[in-house]
Amino acid sequence: MGDEHDELVKKAKDRDELGRLAYSLALRHYRAGDYAKAVISFQHAASAGHEEARTLFKGAPLSWFYSWWIGVNLDKIIAGAQLGARGGSAPDQCALGLIYRFGFGTEPDPALAFSWFEKAAGAGDVEANLQLGSMCLGDSGGEAKNEKRALGCFLRAAEQGNATAQLLAANLYFIGGDGVPIDRVESFVWRVMYARHSPAGSNAWKNVESDKLLLKPEQLTAAEKRLQKFG
Repeated sequence: MGDEHDELVKKAKDRDELGRLAYSLALRHYRAGDYAKAVISFQHAASAGHEEARTLFKGAPLSWFYSWWIGVNLDKIIAGAQLGARGGSAPDQCALGLIYRFGFGTEPDPALAFSWFEKAAGAGDVEANLQLGSMCLGDSGGEAKNEKRALGCFLRAAEQGNATAQLLAANLYFIGGDGVPIDRVESFVWRVMYARHSPAGSNAWKNVESDKLLLKPEQLTAAEKRLQKFG
């Protein structure tokens, strides 16, 4: 399959043409019933910016496509995730992490789950960063508790707009931890970012008002400047 894509790269005059060629190849594989090759070609087309492929793919792991095209079959889903993960697909690496963390169709293996989450998180996968951060807090094993690393994971996901990560980052900054000093300004910033996902008058905004009372004037000014970065 790698050779097949390499040939397209050589043939294409530019990125747009590469996207069209990869998309056409994906359709041929799909119509022939070779779904694994089809999904990989769709991935290549999406990576090249092909709009229809991007709309179809949307970063979904191979395992999801197996469940969609072949039907819900855990062995097929795991096989699809393994295939995509070995090919460098961060969503599939995260999917494998979930499979091994929670024992979907196999025995739970926290260490292996942690390893796959690390790979996917390193590529910027939001869910992988959430899972890795959770495991770094000592949830479900994986390695020794590491609150500083957990915060780093949550922040990477939070900066991509993930509400859960924003709340977790706010809480860690609020209470502090090993390697994580209490930081009322950062806690308030992420509390506000989390509340922005909720309607006015919700508990999330009530918590913002409560935390605001804890800030000194200069801290509130610093927090407001930080929030300007996010619009």
